[in-house]
Amino acid sequence: MFIHRLEEFIHFKNLSLYAFENSIQASRGSISKAIKHEKSIGTNVVENILKEYPELNPNWLFTGKGEMILKEVTETDNVLDGVDKINVIKHINDNLEEYKKIRSFHLLLESAKSEDELSIVKSDIETLKKKIEEIMKSK
Repeated sequence: MFIHRLEEFIHFKNLSLYAFENSIQASRGSISKAIKHEKSIGTNVVENILKEYPELNPNWLFTGKGEMILKEVTETDNVLDGVDKINVIKHINDNLEEYKKIRSFHLLLESAKSEDELSIVKSDIETLKKKIEEIMKSK
């Protein structure tokens, strides 16, 4: 997941979340909250991350494929690992709704899993109630 890979990069850079947020001009707590609650971050924040940390491989950040750190990048280099940063940002903007749908689907699956677990617990409670009633009747 994107946010987990971002957290991994922050730890790799040995930065506090506060220091990282400052370095990309993000509001205080925005990245830490996104990590804690597994929320998405805005494309403007992603753009600032890629500008501030040109060594970060955007392909790895978005897909988990490849290495976290690009082999060698100069600050004026606009192409990272064969991927134009501007095109990466454009791709994110163009597909933001699709990414939101994927996130919504993931949350729906998690909710369904929780509902299944809840129905099992409810069933167990009903079974226990019946056993308690039987015990109370036999006394």
